[in-house]
Amino acid sequence: MKIKITILNLVVLVFLFCIPACKNNENINLAVKQKVCFSFEQKELKVLSSTRQKVIASKADARFVVVTIVNTAGVKVYDTKKLELFNFNGSFTSESLPLDVADYKLTSFLVLDANNSVIYSTPLEGAPLATQVADPLPISFTVTKDQETKIIPDVLAATGAAVSDFGYASFDFDVMIPFRISAQTYDSVATGWTPTSADIAIVGIDTKVGTLGDIPLDSVSITNKTNIISIKDGYPYYGISVRKTSYIPQFIILTNAQLKAYLNTPIQFSLISGGTVTDIEGNVYKVVTIGTQTWMAENLRVTKYRDGTTIPHSKNNAAGGWCDGGDDPANGLKYGKLYNWYVVINNRNIAPVGWHVPSDAEWTKLTAYFPEGNCAKSLASTTDWISVTGIGSVGCNPALNNSSGFCALPAGTSSSSGTPIRFGDWTCWLTSDGWTWSMYKEKRSNTVNGMAHINSNFNPGYSIRCIKDY
Repeated sequence: MKIKITILNLVVLVFLFCIPACKNNENINLAVKQKVCFSFEQKELKVLSSTRQKVIASKADARFVVVTIVNTAGVKVYDTKKLELFNFNGSFTSESLPLDVADYKLTSFLVLDANNSVIYSTPLEGAPLATQVADPLPISFTVTKDQETKIIPDVLAATGAAVSDFGYASFDFDVMIPFRISAQTYDSVATGWTPTSADIAIVGIDTKVGTLGDIPLDSVSITNKTNIISIKDGYPYYGISVRKTSYIPQFIILTNAQLKAYLNTPIQFSLISGGTVTDIEGNVYKVVTIGTQTWMAENLRVTKYRDGTTIPHSKNNAAGGWCDGGDDPANGLKYGKLYNWYVVINNRNIAPVGWHVPSDAEWTKLTAYFPEGNCAKSLASTTDWISVTGIGSVGCNPALNNSSGFCALPAGTSSSSGTPIRFGDWTCWLTSDGWTWSMYKEKRSNTVNGMAHINSNFNPGYSIRCIKDY
């Protein structure tokens, strides 16, 4: 197969990409990148299919190209990457892409107009129209050090054409965002950070009215090096969670623009060992880092203070006490115990060592981290919520809940008589300074970002979710 590549006689600056400084302030350098750009040559059909009419597209209509590039291992380095075209007196050249010095293949090539309609394409090898061009896809090319590579595929007019004649299943495509990502763990023996493998899950977050929730986009395992992942473009926000056994899972939110900025400098996750916390009674709780805060991923279910003093099993407001929802110990085990505010202010401390009952300000910081209207669904569990029909509510499409890993269950509350209040319908957490934060199965007018923030009335039955000391 001939390779149609023009090497521009330009020496370009060497771009040195590096992983952001680790906590030990050591930088890890990425490979030097070179520029690759694209143009195209229009070929006239020698033989026309009897089933289609010849429609002449104007080359001047070209505004973008969409390319897919794979490396020698067959891994997509760029997946349907959309690039702007620049017209220089009738000669078109795309914006450039950075690629490592190596061998690659161009496996798809589409030319779009201003409406994102395909007006030209290069046929795939073996397709009915493959003989009409000198080099059908895939086209092999090599990126060379200190040189810019320009690839010029032959294209045929696609308007009015049968897509199958080009070898494609469809000319519909999703523009993808490629970005780099890596993870590291702390080695207590070497007292340093070490690159590691991890499991990654990515969701698209849309704040438009009427959206269902966080849309799963990808779930992959990354290796102990810098990895390239491509995600569907078009969401204003993206949530990325990272998990590794015996380490605290992390969840971050990036804007569309922020994610695109990580093509050259990878997102670096620094995983801390632990993953759980144990209270004075030996109850073990999962934990999760959301943004810069580390929270329990379960409600507290302890019946003793930190010093070992027993907390009374009480349903009145006179002193610190706890109860189970509906007086059922199984509910206390699954959903956590329900406490009154006097437990929170007791100087014996109900939280495990290294943790505390969060303040109103800390809850505010958590809820404000999420895009508007998105918080409750991202924090709520995927099970146990009473079903509702309101789009975007916690109880609607619960499978799209809990992208953060916070796993808020509808524990309800308890009255002074022990009667469960709205079990399965809502949950309410105490703060350390007299406020409560509530989550409902449906959207309400008194909520901010899906959460209600109210002054406590000191009823006996509220949940407690602890946060790690800093």
